[in-house]
Amino acid sequence: MSDLRAVIVEGSLFRRMWSALRRSFLTILICLPSVLVIGTTLVLWGVAASTSHDQLIASYQREAERTGQAKDHARSGICFERLTSLEPTRKDFQFRLAQELSALGDAELATTLLTRLAPIDEPGYPEAQVWRATRLLQGEIDRNDLTDAELHLKQAINGQPDNPTARRLLGQLYFRVGRLEEAERQLVQVVQRHPEVRLLLSTIAREQGKREQSLSWAKSAEKHYRELLTSNPNIIQARALLSASLGLQDDFPSAVQVLTDGLARDNAEGLRNALGELYARWYDVRSKDAPEDLGGRLAVLEQGLRHDPANLALMDRISHLMGDDSKEAEKARAVLRELLTTGKATAGAHFVLGIDAYRRQKLEEARFHWEHALEIAPRFAAVANNLAWLLADGDNADLERALALIDAALQSNPGQPEFHGTRGHVLVRLKRWREAVREIEVGLAANSNNPELQSDFADAYDGLGLPHLARPYRDKAQAIRADAARKRSEPGKP
Repeated sequence: MSDLRAVIVEGSLFRRMWSALRRSFLTILICLPSVLVIGTTLVLWGVAASTSHDQLIASYQREAERTGQAKDHARSGICFERLTSLEPTRKDFQFRLAQELSALGDAELATTLLTRLAPIDEPGYPEAQVWRATRLLQGEIDRNDLTDAELHLKQAINGQPDNPTARRLLGQLYFRVGRLEEAERQLVQVVQRHPEVRLLLSTIAREQGKREQSLSWAKSAEKHYRELLTSNPNIIQARALLSASLGLQDDFPSAVQVLTDGLARDNAEGLRNALGELYARWYDVRSKDAPEDLGGRLAVLEQGLRHDPANLALMDRISHLMGDDSKEAEKARAVLRELLTTGKATAGAHFVLGIDAYRRQKLEEARFHWEHALEIAPRFAAVANNLAWLLADGDNADLERALALIDAALQSNPGQPEFHGTRGHVLVRLKRWREAVREIEVGLAANSNNPELQSDFADAYDGLGLPHLARPYRDKAQAIRADAARKRSEPGKP
């Protein structure tokens, strides 16, 4: 019976046995190898008599690989459970079992295995350490996640010093938190096996003021990606990275050409997004090198928005230009309005135009743009936040809708203190004083110089019958507004 598929027992009897095994698996893990004979007998009762140990291992491995490639996690998990029972000291089998359990949604068993394989205070099994670090670095990340991920990656390197994935991830983590020298030390050790890190090394050198070293890494990356595209010009990622390497050399026209050539072959969203980001960086470089050339800088933003009208980096820069009523600001507004008149009405364009209208106290215009932005992108949380604030005030206030909008924004983005501040602003208008105090506290922790929130805090304490607590916040709001008015009146101030 060399083919494992011929010896796997099907039917209700095996399913009942597997269900019982899974329920007791935590105990089996803890007690191994003392119950190994019992566990192995239960698992292999139908096949052990006619198949040697080595044959079983080989058969289960083949079947595990076949079913794993087919994403049949349940069957692959059974194979790795049996392999773990047969070879209880093989950490690679235990690690693969943990991965399959995680894919099946059995977090408890997967966590138990991974905690044994990848402890934070000793090397453990390097692949498991890397896997745990990778999971910690996904999604929303806080300081504790970064600290734990660093420790897991260090343990992986302690157990396997030449682990290129661990060093690459650790270098990227150090870059993320601004530890540039440590990032560079890790990444230079893996550049041969991970040539893509040349771009990051170029960025690190640039931020350290090492201009020539930055150019050297960028040219090395350019050579690598040109060779890849010569063999296959349809590799989208290689094209985007070639463009990035040219951008790091400040050769923006060539970088743009690489991406537009790619778009002529494949109208891929990734290339379009890369083009938007490239134009944003081009704008930043021109702003530094030629700050007086507003026309040239606006032309860069306009070209970027034509290629990627929803790019938030471009929107952020044009919004910054629209911060006053100058001729330059009006030119920036004209760029966005043209997008709308040419049928490229993106949520981002309406969002930025709404912000600009709100700054100029054109509240109905702001509401118009934000309502349209939400129609285009119903999950655009920043728009929902702004519209909720606007709907909480004025003669046409709609407090219930404002609360619904900000609650939805917080549900998708619970860690945003600004959104909590907005919720407090709405709750003050609803006279739900105690709830308002809790929300505004969170908002003020992130933005203590917001005079509206300071006033809202004072109103909430007044509503609770605590005027002595309200007074300091009322005074702070007045002081902030007075300071802002004084700065606006000074010559040369915007």
